[in-house]
Amino acid sequence: MNIEPIAGGRRLLLAGFGGLLALMLVAGGDALLVLRQVRASDAQVRDVYVRRSRALDQVRAGIYQSAIVMRDFLLASDPEIAAAQVTNWKDIRVRTDNALQDGAGALDKAEQAPYRNLQAEVSVYWKLLDFITQMKEKDTRNRSAEYLSNELVRRRTAMLNLVDRIDQISTRQLHAGDEALDAAFRSLRLRLIA
Repeated sequence: MNIEPIAGGRRLLLAGFGGLLALMLVAGGDALLVLRQVRASDAQVRDVYVRRSRALDQVRAGIYQSAIVMRDFLLASDPEIAAAQVTNWKDIRVRTDNALQDGAGALDKAEQAPYRNLQAEVSVYWKLLDFITQMKEKDTRNRSAEYLSNELVRRRTAMLNLVDRIDQISTRQLHAGDEALDAAFRSLRLRLIA
């Protein structure tokens, strides 16, 4: 019996299986690289969404809190209580402005114009509250005038509507990121099948 043909067939068989294993390793490595890129992209989209969402929640909370503090300021009969409410409002204003600035750093192009509108509305709202807190003590009756109260409510409502619209845009951006992630997985699946 001739051993050479059997040994040659074994080498050929080993080379074929070795080549197949090498191709599988390359395909597996490529799949792992694509999965890492997809995971990093998904994490980035989610981090930006969470940052925007957190900032918008802080802005929304600051607007609500400032309205409550201003109501208490307008109803305060004691000057010390009124002064304490002004101090509370200034702290809320600083936190809200910081949240606005933080949120501005995590915007997509679609969100920039509504966000600038929100910043402008908040600025006008702060000016209104500044005006209310600057009024003289003798104008106590004017401080609680219906006009100021209505203007305060109107501005607050407009800003909260803007915050909600920006939040809706952020949610749409998150869904677009999910769709991009799905497309990347479909592409990976096709690459693995081919």
